[in-house]
Amino acid sequence: MALINGHDLSLGFDHLQAHGTCGALVRLTASDTRARAQDEVQRLHDVLPRTWHIELDMPWDLVGRLAPFLARLDRRFCLAPARSRPDAHEPSAPTILWWFDMGNVYLKLTGSQSDDGFHPMNRLVCRHTPDRVVLGSGQPQAEAGCWWSDEAFVSPGQADDNARRLYPFHRSFPLH
Repeated sequence: MALINGHDLSLGFDHLQAHGTCGALVRLTASDTRARAQDEVQRLHDVLPRTWHIELDMPWDLVGRLAPFLARLDRRFCLAPARSRPDAHEPSAPTILWWFDMGNVYLKLTGSQSDDGFHPMNRLVCRHTPDRVVLGSGQPQAEAGCWWSDEAFVSPGQADDNARRLYPFHRSFPLH
C-alpha cells in the first residue's frame, strides 16, 4: 500500500510495484464534499496501473454518498473505514450493501477494536458479504476468539482467501 503524492506520479509506478506495492491510499474526512472525494478518487483511477486497488480511508457516511460512483469504476477498492458515529450509516446502509454486492469493493478491518466500540456497519457488511472482508496489518487478527470468528462472520481461512483475491502476489524485492 502506498500513499501517492505528486513525486510518485512523475517517477512512475514501476519502482513501487517492483517493491510489492499494489494499491494506493486515499484519506477522506466527513468534511470532504462528495465532489471533492470523487475528484480525488478519479484522479488516482486515471493514473494508477489497472492491477492496483485503491484503499479508501473515510467515514461510513461518505461511503454511502460515493458508493454509486465507485461501483461503476473499473477498479477494485478496499474500504478501511474511519471512525464515525454508529448511527450515521443507517440511511445509507442499503446503498453500501448494494456496492458490496456489485463486487468491486472489500472491507479491510484494521486496528484494535473491542466489541462495544466496533462500528455496526462493519458487522453488517461482514454478515452480508463475508467473501469481501480482509484483515489488515496488526490487530485484529484472524484467530479464535475474535468476534468475526465467534459469530461465524469470517473464518480465518476465508479471510486469507479473500486477501489472496484482493492483493496480487507480485515479485518483490527487499527495500533495504
